[in-house]
Amino acid sequence: DCVVENRRELVVDALEIGLGVGLGLISSILTLPLHELLHAICISSKNNVQIYRVKSGLMTWFTAPITKRRYLGMLLVPVLLLGFIPSICTFVIPETMPGFITFVLIFSLGNIGMSCGDLTNFIITAIKVKKGNKVLPCKNGIFKVQ
Repeated sequence: DCVVENRRELVVDALEIGLGVGLGLISSILTLPLHELLHAICISSKNNVQIYRVKSGLMTWFTAPITKRRYLGMLLVPVLLLGFIPSICTFVIPETMPGFITFVLIFSLGNIGMSCGDLTNFIITAIKVKKGNKVLPCKNGIFKVQ
């Protein structure tokens, strides 16, 4: 009786975790527009900001240069809000909710993965752009420094 009960619990946990993985992947993909909107919100309201489709998904574009500091912040906001903060929150979710923990972890890892380009641009900008310079993206993904 005890063995059967433990097997049922294992099956329920496995289904919960599987559902968490599936929903986490789907929801992280569906948040791509929100990711780009967070970029857009970080850019000055005086700037013409557009979100458009590219082969790999969506991209935020702006037409007037912004400061290095604002550009660096704009690159980090989505990965912090949709990636790192949710993954840190899993430490406070009760372990009796394995499916929800899995969902949050997969969701956050998916968003961190989608932010690789942003993190790469962050590192390049932090190293190569001098303090006080302004940054403007180009269509090919490389930015101009002014």
